[in-house]
Amino acid sequence: MKMQFKLKIPNVKCKIEDKALIISSTQPLKILSSAVLNGGFCETRSIVNCQVPKNFEHKNPKEYLIQKLKKLKLNEPIVGLMTAANIKNVSIVRKTIKNTSVVSFVTAGLSNPATAGKPSQAKVGTINIITLIDGNLTNSALVEAVKTITEAKSVALFELDVRNKKDFASGTTTDAVVVGCTGKGQFFEYCGIGTNIGYATASTAREGVKQGIERQEGLKINRPVLKRLKEREVFLEDLIKAGMELHVPHPGAEDKKKVEKKLRYGLEKALSDTNIASLILAGIKLEEEIELGRIKVKNDPVYLVADEIIGIDIAEYLGGTLALFNFTRYDKVKPGILKKVGPILDDALAGLIAGVMTRIYSS
Repeated sequence: MKMQFKLKIPNVKCKIEDKALIISSTQPLKILSSAVLNGGFCETRSIVNCQVPKNFEHKNPKEYLIQKLKKLKLNEPIVGLMTAANIKNVSIVRKTIKNTSVVSFVTAGLSNPATAGKPSQAKVGTINIITLIDGNLTNSALVEAVKTITEAKSVALFELDVRNKKDFASGTTTDAVVVGCTGKGQFFEYCGIGTNIGYATASTAREGVKQGIERQEGLKINRPVLKRLKEREVFLEDLIKAGMELHVPHPGAEDKKKVEKKLRYGLEKALSDTNIASLILAGIKLEEEIELGRIKVKNDPVYLVADEIIGIDIAEYLGGTLALFNFTRYDKVKPGILKKVGPILDDALAGLIAGVMTRIYSS
């Protein structure tokens, strides 16, 4: 099955064929890239982003790509990329600024998010960005364009709150960037974020990354707080276990299995409440401020009461005055997951569990 895409760049066509995104030009394109095949500076009339299996492993990826591209019979040299993302989930974003067209093509898989400056293991999981500019860029401007696109990608990941466990993800371990220009039209000596062409380049890449991730991963910017907790390795099952650790049989709440079922439902319902979600997110953000050293707090000191205030507010909102007594129990004992999270989030989650458990007892 073939898919054709219309572009606003003369002599350049784009299609999907045989699980590959193929960009072809009747005139040579000036390219700078980190592509697997023919990376660096070159001229080409063919750029290809090939889909590979999710469990892809090959001793010589370049040779694999060469053999695969032979079947497509394209004009050489070919700038070639690989991705495990579904190629049909490609995001194509166009922008025209002062009669210059800029188009970014993005495929994005997040199976291996990574953080620059933190140890990471190279695995399949790739954000590939191809940006074409209908203009004449100097070599240094192409280098600046790669920098600009990389910055835009990191901003997009920050906006989506993509995580590498506790850390912000700045990309994946195998990301690639291709920047090309037609060599025609307006001359550009620079392509930094302070220039018009840099703005167009960054905005198409930034939007393309967000769209590509949503299409491939289903990751939305306004996803539920329960999912945001899961991304930080706090799971619903952990909250249920912590709640049940301090369960005390009570008239109407003697059966543990029934209480557990009600607790699951109550937690899901509470976390869908905008006010509770907001307070939990406030706890998450404060936790991050502490982890980054912007707030100087060590080992949950006695003078830190902001965490208790958040926990108390959540508990009281859900279960009234009775929930305050329950919150004290969970805050002191810190069962299960509450021992593993930081000084702000443990109280926020304690308030959540205490409030829901109080509702169960009260009902």
